[in-house]
Amino acid sequence: LLEKLPVPFGLVRYGVAPDHPEVKNVITTFTQVAKNPRFRYYGNIEVGNNVSLAELRYHYDAIVLAYGASADKRMNISGEDFPGVLSAKDLVGWYNGYPGSQMFKPYLDCETVAIVGMGNVSLDVARILLSSVDRLRSTDIPEPVIQHLSTSRVRRVVIIGRRGPLQAAFTLKEFRELCSLPKTKKTQLPGLNVDFTPQGIFDKTLSIGSDGANFLRELPRPRRRLVEHMLKISALNSMSMGHDVMDEPLCCEFRFLRSPIKVVPRYSAFDWTTPSTAGPETSNVAGIELRVNKLEGPLGEDQRCVTAEGESPEHVECGLVVRSIGHRSVCIDPDLPFDEERGVIICSDEHGRVPGLLSLGDSYSVDGDALLYASGWAKVGGVGVIVNTLADARSTADAVLTDLANKELSPRHIGFEGFKAILEKRGVRPVTFADWERVDAKERVAGHDLGKPREKITSLREILRTAFLEVTEARSGNNF
Repeated sequence: LLEKLPVPFGLVRYGVAPDHPEVKNVITTFTQVAKNPRFRYYGNIEVGNNVSLAELRYHYDAIVLAYGASADKRMNISGEDFPGVLSAKDLVGWYNGYPGSQMFKPYLDCETVAIVGMGNVSLDVARILLSSVDRLRSTDIPEPVIQHLSTSRVRRVVIIGRRGPLQAAFTLKEFRELCSLPKTKKTQLPGLNVDFTPQGIFDKTLSIGSDGANFLRELPRPRRRLVEHMLKISALNSMSMGHDVMDEPLCCEFRFLRSPIKVVPRYSAFDWTTPSTAGPETSNVAGIELRVNKLEGPLGEDQRCVTAEGESPEHVECGLVVRSIGHRSVCIDPDLPFDEERGVIICSDEHGRVPGLLSLGDSYSVDGDALLYASGWAKVGGVGVIVNTLADARSTADAVLTDLANKELSPRHIGFEGFKAILEKRGVRPVTFADWERVDAKERVAGHDLGKPREKITSLREILRTAFLEVTEARSGNNF
């Protein structure tokens, strides 16, 4: 397994919400795989940069590209590049301790944050922003991030979706967890204020009161339970309206049937491109302007949204805008067949088989080169959840085994040993799994002292320095 970062586990380490430790338990299973004598891990190797695909194909029988979708999709609206407009990917990387993120500090000196997009990542971001630091201290969020969150003035998050409740991409688990947050950051009393706008959105999009009830019963169970829970929360909020007099109440608003038009600047005549005036904790955002949409087509999850003619744009006052509208993969090697428009690797079938490279180096021929495959979001794009990705991985693995059983294997394919000299010549030192375990041990010891699972090392230089130290005894008497 070749990994760009020095450390393993990818999205489990850097993408899963830090307050979801039960999901991260899969690292135990991954570690068992890594201990298999037939498995090798080499981190700190960037395919396409440190070593080309053509060079890899010369030394392996099969290569599976499973590097995900690392680029976030853009809104393509005016003001998107203002300070104070962030991608959810960068924000998630920051509070998960992604290497190099220590210099990133989002602007949190505002009461309202707008999140564009209604997927699970949007709800994760909203939950972290609306959580008290006391709730987060026991997670593996890095201490500098905890410190920055402790200064946050955010009390309201507006999650914006272009379609209706029936088409929302988030799932019941994440929605329930968000709704169970405390009413304020100073109390443990559950019951976050959750609003659904515009007023009457459920009547408008679900035909509640006529054939809506019958329609709900016919929905797939996961979708039906989600919509029913939204209706329940909406009803509870209607009954309690006007009775909440708590100090600094927290609120999460789901604003449906809205699309962003532009980010409204705080200082329209200010040159925010000047490095001396725009830093990581500044914002030129005064709000976001939204277009009003309506749904067309038969009632259901596949309804499309179109502009509602004659409706005036809406303005949401906020100090931070978070873009969370999906991801796309990137082309890691100029020889890789890649669909730039869709942001996916080009495959010849649904099992992930990739046609030959676009060109080959002088030293490499087609005959005997490794078979090439793609799996996961690099193959299908940033859609689906873990279950979908697992099924796709099994499909690709079956294709690899089938093809290798019918392929004459080349004696020159000796794997990593075949191109190790290339890496040494280029000054690249791979990180082995044993090297990673030194990093792991140091993080766990530091975390134990702070009452948390680990204190992640966020400096790439420090990760490498720790990984390449001689093995030392961990602190005696501690069991982690």
